[in-house]
Amino acid sequence: MAYKFDEIINFRDVGKTVNDFLGYRLVEEGVLYRSARPDDASPRDREALKSELGIKTVMDLRTETEHLMQAEKRRAAAGADLETIPGRRIPGVRYSEIKITGRQFERFLLSHLSWLGFL
Repeated sequence: MAYKFDEIINFRDVGKTVNDFLGYRLVEEGVLYRSARPDDASPRDREALKSELGIKTVMDLRTETEHLMQAEKRRAAAGADLETIPGRRIPGVRYSEIKITGRQFERFLLSHLSWLGFL
């Protein structure tokens, strides 16, 4: 089943995506979903995530920079200070922010950049 949301973009069932790609059922469907920016969910989207799909946890893989950039876009769109914009987390849903890269990986990447590229 495809889900249509008002404001959540790129939402899909990971199990269904994998199974469709493989051509056979390997991953259980209806358990793990992915999307871009669930914090942009409309009130109707939020209700659907919780009641229709049973979402209990959001694992956020975005970097701190991505969070700051998205917050700035929301502030600019609202024409207000960030403090006046309502919380973007869905009440009753647990959030876990996961940093995939880490400081050592970032240093590794920087060590392989040409310093001439910064000039």
